Amino acid sequence: MSDILRMQTSFATYLKFSVEGPDCAPAIEVTHFVHRGELHNFETMFHGGHMGDRPAIAAELVLSLEDFDADFFSWGGCMFVSERMREVMAIAPSDIRFFEIDDSQSAPLPQSKNYWIMEPLVFEDVLDPAKSDFRMGRISPDGDLLPLHIDHVVVRPNAAPKHDLFYDRFFWSILLCTKRFAERVMEAGCTGVEFVDPSKNV
Repeated sequence: MSDILRMQTSFATYLKFSVEGPDCAPAIEVTHFVHRGELHNFETMFHGGHMGDRPAIAAELVLSLEDFDADFFSWGGCMFVSERMREVMAIAPSDIRFFEIDDSQSAPLPQSKNYWIMEPLVFEDVLDPAKSDFRMGRISPDGDLLPLHIDHVVVRPNAAPKHDLFYDRFFWSILLCTKRFAERVMEAGCTGVEFVDPSKNV
């Protein structure tokens, strides 16, 4: 296992969302609650994985799958983390934000997981743009050029992150973590998440 890994939702978890819930309801629905004054920049924050300022209840999660109990998954532009996994992660409050959600319409088992939205706040210089394969693009016609079309990334040989969970500063959409963080999560038996070599899975 590499010392720096990419953290992502497992493919098996995404497959569960392709199944309809009871009464042909969608397996999952996420509705974001956004302050009126933030609607103009919501698109940029949404694609960047950042919540900005939000009401006390940041979103509504309706998860109708009665047997769904993953500790981690991504949907609707956000990462959802169970209470158990938040405790296992043990990330300093200065490095991460969590947002409470309304899951009152979800099935009982998903409700019992007490999901919150997770937003890591730390950026590190660990990937090498000069050796990576990507194309620049814009989220909106008048937006800045950003590395949106990423085919392959290379970890810097001297990369030494100071945090356990972080985004790369240049490839800002790629969530990375240290090997010790991944081992802590896996040894605790947390589900729905996988850790992969960032150079082999983008």
